[in-house]
This record gives sequence, structure tokens and C-alpha cells, in this order.
Amino acid sequence: MENAYVYCFPLVVVDATMKKMTNTEIPTTTQAPINQLVHSNLQFTADNKLVVSPNVDDIYSSAFLDLNNSAFIFVKPKTERFSSIQFLDAYTNTIDVIGSGSKTDNPEDEVICLITGRDFTGDVPDGMKHITIPTDIAWIIIRTVINGPDDMPNVEAIQNQTVLIPFDVYLNKETYIPPIGSYNPKYNFNPVDFVFNMSPDEFFKTANGIMLRNPPASVDGPMLEEMQAINVGPGLIFDSTVLGTGGIDKWNSMVENIELTLTKQTAQYMVALGDWNYYGEPIGDWGSAYAYRGLVAIKGLGANPMYVAVYPEADTDSEGQQLSGINKYHLHIEKDMLPPVINDGFWSFTVYGSDDFLIPNEIDRYCINDRSNVTYNEDGSLDILLQAEKPGDDMVNNWLPVGTGDFRINLRIYGPDLQKIKNSWIPPKIVQGLVSEDIPENNSTEIWEKVKDAYIFSYPLVLMDATMKEHTNTVVPTSEQAPINQFQHDDQLKNADWRNVVSPNVDTLYSQAFLDLNSTVLVFVKPKADRFCSAQVMDAYSNTIDVIGSGGGADNPDDEEICLITGRNFMEDIPEGMTHISIPTDIGWIIIRIVCNGPDDLSNIEEIQKQLFLVPMENYLNNEPYIPPKGSYNEDNNFRPGDHVSNMSPEDYFSTANRLMISNPPSLEDTPMMEEMKSINVGPGLVFDEKILGQNASVQWNQMLDSMNPVLSPYYLSFTEKLGDWVYYPSPIAEWGTDYPYRAIIAQVAFGANPISVAIYPEAAFDTDKQKLNGQNKYILHFDEGMLPPVLEDGFWSITAYGSDSFLIPNEINRYCINDRSNVTYSEDGSLDILLQNKNPESDLENNWLPVGSDDFHLIMRIYLPDMDKILNNWIVPKIENQ
Repeated sequence: MENAYVYCFPLVVVDATMKKMTNTEIPTTTQAPINQLVHSNLQFTADNKLVVSPNVDDIYSSAFLDLNNSAFIFVKPKTERFSSIQFLDAYTNTIDVIGSGSKTDNPEDEVICLITGRDFTGDVPDGMKHITIPTDIAWIIIRTVINGPDDMPNVEAIQNQTVLIPFDVYLNKETYIPPIGSYNPKYNFNPVDFVFNMSPDEFFKTANGIMLRNPPASVDGPMLEEMQAINVGPGLIFDSTVLGTGGIDKWNSMVENIELTLTKQTAQYMVALGDWNYYGEPIGDWGSAYAYRGLVAIKGLGANPMYVAVYPEADTDSEGQQLSGINKYHLHIEKDMLPPVINDGFWSFTVYGSDDFLIPNEIDRYCINDRSNVTYNEDGSLDILLQAEKPGDDMVNNWLPVGTGDFRINLRIYGPDLQKIKNSWIPPKIVQGLVSEDIPENNSTEIWEKVKDAYIFSYPLVLMDATMKEHTNTVVPTSEQAPINQFQHDDQLKNADWRNVVSPNVDTLYSQAFLDLNSTVLVFVKPKADRFCSAQVMDAYSNTIDVIGSGGGADNPDDEEICLITGRNFMEDIPEGMTHISIPTDIGWIIIRIVCNGPDDLSNIEEIQKQLFLVPMENYLNNEPYIPPKGSYNEDNNFRPGDHVSNMSPEDYFSTANRLMISNPPSLEDTPMMEEMKSINVGPGLVFDEKILGQNASVQWNQMLDSMNPVLSPYYLSFTEKLGDWVYYPSPIAEWGTDYPYRAIIAQVAFGANPISVAIYPEAAFDTDKQKLNGQNKYILHFDEGMLPPVLEDGFWSITAYGSDSFLIPNEINRYCINDRSNVTYSEDGSLDILLQNKNPESDLENNWLPVGSDDFHLIMRIYLPDMDKILNNWIVPKIENQ
């Protein structure tokens, strides 16, 4: 029943909206008869309460069409501003966009369209764009940007040149007098409220009738079969007796809670961008994402697809606290990090009160946008002041009044540059307090921008070198280190006493080797394994070159696999039966992860480790015994790699990078970055001179490093995606391409991370109420029945708790995680509750207890061999609820 309601809801709401919007005899500024355009002339202010979250950037025009036996000509006039025309079907699918946001047209040009229904078989006149709507009901929404009240005559001129007339009238060049419409007082309603108040019979009778003239798409076949069981479908007759005893009460409860239900079901579509969140794909072009389509029909009917606009929203500051006019904030936008747009796109920041309406203020300002007369900082950055009190005259142009209560801020980005938004844009931070002091002046802001870019590009390379030096700083292999071209094997699971690396993994034992491929070719043998055993092979820049075993491309990942690992200059034949792994840099890194089922399983892991071979090719081919050479120890290399790199001076750092790039050359796609860095003498074999940085170089260097430190800045969150209360790092993790900032951030927080085909690592530090997790409270981590983390064959999952220092938390039972191999107790309904608390619960629930200490903590959910299709489409992510 609920599935049928959700499927039909947008269709029924569109029908109700059409009845409301066309309920007039002649066009007004809010309504127009069927097949006629309504043109608004209203720019919203705080006095207007017609709709929630009003848009103060655009003036709207719209029309509902009946295409049953009609075809129409629509003319978009030539424009010199953002003007986007969206064509939707009865199910709110975007069929086409012309003008701004169009994928095919020049947005400024005149466009003449022939709009037809699904049965049109006539010829399309030359020069016309044919838009076929697959339903009888069609909806046109026009958004035209306005540059303040004085600009309204220019918008009206565009509206007056916009034409919608019947096809035959256009062909015959007849004068068109639109017919008079009709008014019925019963259609004077709020469409969404009207639909919510329908009885089951009214709702499904309406839906069944509408579907006759607005047939579902072929992709809806499975849903139609499901709904047919309760007589919901084109032309069927619904009988509410199918609801059974208490059916009306259940119906009312379902309708009352439907928005909350759909919000939970569609959390995977909400994309995190730093402090902001926005609705992601497939918004506006729904396919079979019925729950998502239904939710947006409730919250914002007629939403644009992302290629036309995205709408990030924030209601908390960079510390996760609710935005309130009691405080003063500045919204800080880094230089060159204004919201990225293309063509005639634009952006704006608008604030709304807790009632979702505009906030009254003394200067009648409700947004700041790309046309506002703001003052930029000397370094090119921009600070927008979010506060109730009017600032001094020097900053009043940058003031966005927020009132004295709670508020939220919407960022509208029309004509978004999606590639930049997803890959390189740093979204603005909302920081409580005064505007930060400017970074000390230097000889050239441009030079420091290039220094920052060069640092971000080369950071993984320099960190790789430091990590290799530390890891190979031993004479013979130990459980922590091994000489170059030799394996180090873990021999124990980590516990709270182990503090070498943050966020230690207690599911797998690691075997690692750093490779020098300058003049060496190696044979690596992964033995047959009856469990998850994954070998990740990386280059010097932390790109994953190949995965062997679990998560790799072999038909049977459990089988033995023999690999030939070569450097970039290898030209010989590959022996038969070997997998060739060509690493484009002299430095290579192998990380092997083998799942361990507790301390009693260590001996089985050891047997697999003994069969891991890494030997020179000539020894392997000649069946010669191989005695690995002894390594060496240097006290100077006894450091923590990350600290070592962060303590380098600019000259030490770039001299190291320049040296490493000779034997570990950047890829061809890095050429533009190489050209940029060359101007400051960073590149293979170049000589860096710190003098180009000018005075105060060390101060500015340290400030630059602090600005990129994920511990000090929420910037790194911009690379995450949300999964309910959790966030995780998505593609292209470990397969970076030119996404240098993402690559550098992960090098700082999770060096050697797997690609998502092998594993994802959702993290949570807040509960469902967005409060920080703390051991003074008791929480339940709840998995619905059948909603354990979805994994593929040989995959597994675990939940591990870490303290605020990111190390394991000491506890009386030495338990640090609960996983798919734990002896937990399931509830009678098949769900699973994991208890997150400091003290031991009752004995019958102890197996479900994950100790979290008494202070702040966070969780990492490791999902190896994740079923990403299920995770992103129908997995209900576990909630963390404070009891």
C-alpha cells in the first residue's frame, strides 16, 4: 500500500496543482487557464507568505498543457541573461530543458519548439525543436533571473516575447485569441494539503483515472505488477476494503508520517559538501527512484535536474551547531572559490527563518549574490557577515541580515559547473565569530597560490617517500618493518595498547612491502585462500594500479595468482600464466589485507602469509633459492612520516619533491599542473629557491599547512558523501586522476586507502539528533531486518569504536569492534541492536555491547567488498539513537 501511495503521489499532486493553477477565467500573475502562460511579476520580500523558501533571484512563468489531441508551439525569445525553460511530464520527470541549462542549445538564442503528446505522428517543421511528452499532462516552468526591482521591466519584456499557441494556429499564421477558462471554488486549495487529506478511495480512484491518459513508463513495469495486486493501475477500480480492519487508521498514520519515512529512505541521495547538503542525482530525472521522487514532490514540486541548478543548504555552522541570530557568523569563500557556474549561470545566498520565510530587516536585503556590490578581502577571498546587528559602513554591503532566531541558509547555483563542484570546489565555511585576520602580506599572492597547488600535488609523493624510509628502516623483517622489496607481516590483532597509527583496523592483518623498481623486476605470488585476501598495488602517488585476490578482476579471487611487477621501462615478454602489473613509477607499494576471525585464527593467517612470495624475476624463472639481502637502520629515519613531512621547510620539501619526480615521473594528464609548477621551479630535476617566497615565508608556509590540515579545518568533509548519519569517501578514491586535493586529503587521513570496489569506510561522530557521540550517554545502533551492511561474496563488515584521539578504547572485555562474525543476539523481528555505552549492560545483552569509554568517540563501519548498488539504492543505513 505504501509503495503504491509513494509511486502515485507525484502524479496526483501534479493533477491537483494543475487544477489550482488553471482555476481562473483569464491569466493573472498567479494563475492561467489550461494551455496558457502565467507570468509572475513578484519579487519576494518578507511581507510575502505565499510559498515557503521563496526564491528572490528568479521571476517565474509557467503553463499546464493538455496534449490529449493538441500540439503547441512554444517560442523562447532571444535573451541576454539566465532564462531556463523546463518541460515536465505528469510524473515530474524533466523531459527537456531549453535556454539556460540546455544540453544542446546556445542559452541566449531564440528557440522554437513543437510540443506534442505521445501519439503525434505528423511532420516537424524545419528549424523547430521537437519535444515529445509521454503523458497528456505537461508542465512548463520558466525561471528568469532578475537583478533587483528596477529590473522588472526587462523581465516583463522577455515574458511578453514568450509565445505559447496551438500548432495549427501557428502554421496558418492566424491570430490567436486564447479561450476563456473557468473558475471553481472547490479548486481553491493548497495542492499538497488537498492530496494529503484524500481518503484511500479518493486517492487511488484519482490515480487510476489519471494513469489512463498518462501511462506509466516501461521502467515502471515491476511496480505496476506489484500495485495490480491491490487494484491500483491504469483504469483499475480500487476498493478500500482491501485495507482490512483498522485500515483507515493505518492509512492516516502512513500519510501523517510519509515525509519522515521518505526522508529516511532517501538519505543516500543527500550529498554532503562541507557544512552544506544538497539533493543529488537523479533529481528531476527519476527513473525508478520513486521514494526520492515522492519526497521532492512534497518538498519542492518541479525540481530542476542538477545540470540546471543545485541547491546546497546549511542550518549548522562549521562546528555542527544550529545557526542562530544570537551569534555572529562570517561565511568565508576562498579566493577563486565562488560557487562555480558555466555560461550565464549565477549564484546567491538566501537566509530563511525557522518558519521557512524570508527574514524582515531594516535594509530589506534577503540575499547576497554574484551581482551584489560586495567588498572582497585583499587576498581575493570574500566574507559575508551573517548577523542580526548592522555592521559598520565598511562591511554593510557584505551583510546578510539573519534576525534574532534560528535560521538556515540556501545557496542557489544556477548553471552549475558540476565537474568543479564535485572535484575541486571548496565550499564556503560558516564560522562563528569575527572575520579572521588577513594572512600577512607577501611579495606575490599569485606565487603563494602556485606554492599551495604544488604542495597539494606533490604531498602524496613526498609522504610516500617518508613512509617508505620509515617502514624499510630495519636490518631484517619484523612485525612492523621490512627492508625494501620484502614483506612485513602483522602477527597480532591491534588492541588499545597499540598506538603506532590512528584508527587501527581490528578486522584484518596486514602484510606490506615497499618496492624499488628502478632496475628490478619482481614476481609476486598470492596463494590460494579460503577467505578475504586482497592485495592492493600502488604507485608513488598512491594511485591503485591493480588489486589481486578479493576485490580484483580474477574469475575466482580465492585462487592462487602469480604476478609480474615491473617498472615503467620494462620491455620484455611476460611469462605465460602471469598477470602483468606495470607500475609507472620506481616506487611501488603493496598492501595485503587478510581477514582474521579472532585470536584463535592467527595461526591460519600465518600459514597464508608464509605462502606470500616476493622474489626477483630471475630467481623465480630459474628456480633459484632466494635469500633476501639485509637492510640497514638509520636513526634519522626513525620518525612518524606525516609529522616528518609537515615539519619540512619549503626548500627541504620541494627539493625532495623535485628529486622524487625524476624517478617517479608525473603522468601525461598532469601536464597542465607541471606547467603551472614550473614557474616556481617545482618539477622533475628543477632547483627550488625559497627566496621567491619573499618575507615572512615561514609564517605563511605554516599558515598554508594549517589551512589544509583536516584536524584544523572542515575542508576535508567536502570530499565525503552522506549515508544517513554516516559519511564516507566516494570515488575516485585511490584512482585519483587529476583530483589532487582529494588525493592529498586522503594521504593525510587514510594513506593507502582502497578503491570503493574493495572497501568503503563510513564514519559517524554524531547521533540522529546531530549531537556529538559521548560515552556519558547510552546509544543503540539499529539495523533493520535484512539491512546489515550489503557485501558481495567473501565480503564482510564491522563496526569499530575510537576515542577522540582516534585510537582504540580500553575496556574490561577487550572488545573493540562488532562484526558479521560476532556472536550477537538478534531481536525477534530479525533486526539487530548494538549497544554503544561505557558500562557493561545486562548479561543477556553483553554480546551486543560495544564499549565506547566515557568521553567523546566516533565509529568506523568497514564494509569490505561492498555491494554498492544496494548501498546507494535501497540499503537502510543504521541509525544511532540516544536512549
